Amino acid sequence: MKLGDTFVPISDEDVTHFWILITDPDASGLVVIVSVTTKRNHSDDTCILQKDDHSFIRHESVIAYRLGKLVLGNNFDSALAKQLLRVQPPVSATLLERIQKGALASIYTPRKVKVAVRRQLGITE
Repeated sequence: MKLGDTFVPISDEDVTHFWILITDPDASGLVVIVSVTTKRNHSDDTCILQKDDHSFIRHESVIAYRLGKLVLGNNFDSALAKQLLRVQPPVSATLLERIQKGALASIYTPRKVKVAVRRQLGITE
């Protein structure tokens, strides 16, 4: 999987979470993934998504930056081979940029995620 790709983990639960890769692998092979969730009154509204932003999105949603994390990118190949993930269409370049900028703007984004996104965008402090 690569920058902008999306997936849904397959589980026994009815609840599915839609995830987006927002960085290329770093030197250690780590990528940042962020989750999309339904917009609620208490949601982080840094990056609001509408149903026309992506075919998976059915109603107003948000990026849950607090759930953003670094994972080993090569683990996706194994998960795909074991049919643990369902790949969805990638996000547009425009949406990817909104999500990345939102990761830097949100007060809920974990610090290590912000560092990785800054590196992806070529931003130095």
